[in-house]
Amino acid sequence: MFVSEKRAALDVVYSRLQQANLVSQAVLIHSSDLNKQNLYNSFLELSNSVHDEETDHQWELVTDEFDKLKSEINDYYQILESKHSSSGLHISDLLSISASCSIDKMDINLAKKNINQFFY
Repeated sequence: MFVSEKRAALDVVYSRLQQANLVSQAVLIHSSDLNKQNLYNSFLELSNSVHDEETDHQWELVTDEFDKLKSEINDYYQILESKHSSSGLHISDLLSISASCSIDKMDINLAKKNINQFFY
């Protein structure tokens, strides 16, 4: 679903769907010329259209991969937002502190100051 207040944006997206041979899966609706019967007919055409089994299979593979990636990102987020048991800081904060204290540019006094502000 793509929604826009600008008709030009809708036209551009619809044109790109046409270029990708996906227009059969799209319904273009402009509020200024909305005709409910045409809208219902478009939905009926979509639901009654013949589906290519190979395309459906490829779609399933792609969406399964996206679901897997989404799950991995959510797991990573949960880890970053969890708290380190000893310091009580979020793991993301500890990583930020670590990054600011990298060995190649480490200033010991600055590192102590950064760490101390979180512990004391």
